[in-house]
Amino acid sequence: MDFALGPEQELIRRSTREFCEREVLPNARDWDRAETMDRGIVAKLADAGLLGCGLPEAYGGMGSTPSHTAS
Repeated sequence: MDFALGPEQELIRRSTREFCEREVLPNARDWDRAETMDRGIVAKLADAGLLGCGLPEAYGGMGSTPSHTAS
């Protein structure tokens, strides 16, 4: 069985990592200490196309497979 990421999965992985490094990592410690987070991050996740990955396209999601979501 081949577990290597395909080009589309690699793109999702890379862009998700870049988003988290830019938007989440600088704030993670403060959010953890405050036991809350800036709710504005949800809009940023949506703008980046990172919400609804596992939802069918008919319902506004990406319709991705479990292997896409896990990547």
